[in-house]
Amino acid sequence: MTDLRNNMKYLKIQDVIETGSIQPISFTWFISNKCQFDCSYCSSKPMLQDNKSKKDIPKYIILLILKKLSKLNKDFIIELSGGETTLQPMFNTIVKTLSALKHCIGIKIFTNGLDNEKILELEHNDKIEIIASFHNEYANTLIVRLDELIRINNKFKFKININLNDLSESDIANVKIFQHNNINIINNYLESSNFYKTKFPNDIFEQKEFLTSEFKTKTETYILTIDDIEKLKLKSFKGDFKCQKNSYNIDIKGRITNECVTTNNLPVDIEQLNSIPEFKICKNDFCPCTRLMELKKIRL
Repeated sequence: MTDLRNNMKYLKIQDVIETGSIQPISFTWFISNKCQFDCSYCSSKPMLQDNKSKKDIPKYIILLILKKLSKLNKDFIIELSGGETTLQPMFNTIVKTLSALKHCIGIKIFTNGLDNEKILELEHNDKIEIIASFHNEYANTLIVRLDELIRINNKFKFKININLNDLSESDIANVKIFQHNNINIINNYLESSNFYKTKFPNDIFEQKEFLTSEFKTKTETYILTIDDIEKLKLKSFKGDFKCQKNSYNIDIKGRITNECVTTNNLPVDIEQLNSIPEFKICKNDFCPCTRLMELKKIRL
């Protein structure tokens, strides 16, 4: 397997026979409809604005989703998102219950880093990964809590997710402090939203950890970043593909939908996932979601 950077510019979508890799079922569960921040670029802003009453997600919805997930007999990973996850009153119960499920093989918890004691109260489990988001509009939030972050880093798999838009010199200095304390830094590739067009400077870090995907032709395998995929227009598929399509959202009302737009956001019952085929034929001419480029696609 080679990078083939020099030959990459000649890669055409009609030559691609396979992309991505086999992935377990994944869920993004929005467990909170509240947040202490009001980031201009937040992709969850419509959900947060709709929650004018600021009521918590009803307990029965949380328990129902946990019950449904317990009946899944296929391995899955789950991302806990929001809103701010630690504002969910049942936060500890959710993580503890998921950790005990046999087929739950990974739990990613996204947080803004304001309430790290809630994180530190969790029992250690190798399934758990904590991802704290560094928001430029609230830049000092994490650095003033460095001691807490170091404790989290010593207890769990831990990363700080950097939003690479308009980083100031002080932001970059803070990032270097995190790195000096052996905290892993990942770059958050925010897609364009209705609120913010993300900018990506090319000289922030020596190494960038962008999401990558394999693109195979009959003779070569290319490892491409999201930027590569966009520039080469490799999201515009020509011809029929079959796709894994096993990435799902669970919204604040407990509604489960496939992330792929070709499914028309029709609700899915988790128990149905035990019997559905691994691949589905997709005749869509365009894959709009960068995240879904990770999933295995095979030309028919």
